[in-house]
Amino acid sequence: MSKFRDRLNNFMQGRNGSDTLYWFYMGLSLAFFIAYLVLSRFVNNNICIYIGYGMLALFSLFFFLTMFRFYSKNIYKRRRENEKFKSFFINIKKRWRRRFRAFKERKDFIYKKCPNCKQYLRLKRIKGNHTVKCPKCQKTFDIKVK
Repeated sequence: MSKFRDRLNNFMQGRNGSDTLYWFYMGLSLAFFIAYLVLSRFVNNNICIYIGYGMLALFSLFFFLTMFRFYSKNIYKRRRENEKFKSFFINIKKRWRRRFRAFKERKDFIYKKCPNCKQYLRLKRIKGNHTVKCPKCQKTFDIKVK
C-alpha cells in the first residue's frame, strides 16, 4: 500500500491539486449530472430530453475543467484563477450575509448606504427624520425612517 501511495505522491508532485475553484466546478458538474438524472428519469417529453442532453454536456464540460485544473502543472496560472474566483465569490458572500443579517434584525435596525462613500450603516429603527454622520467619510446626510 505504501508503494502505491509513494507513486501517487510522485505523480501529483508539481501539480495543482484541489482548490476553491476546483470544488466549485466539481459541485457544479455534480448538480448538472443530478439534474440530468432527475430529468431523464421522470420526464419523457422530447424537449426535456434535449434539455437533459444539454445538462449532460454541461456536466461533461465542468467535469473536464475540474480534472484539467486538478492535474495542471501550470500552478501559477491556476492560483491566479483561483484568487480571482475567491475575490469575486467573497463579494457575493458579503452581500448575502449583509442581506441575511438585515433580514434577521429588521425589527430593531435598518441598513442605509452613505451617499458619499457607499458604506453601509446600521441604524436603530426609530421613526422620524434623522441626521446621520458616516463614521468612514465624516459626511452628514438626512434619512427618513418609517
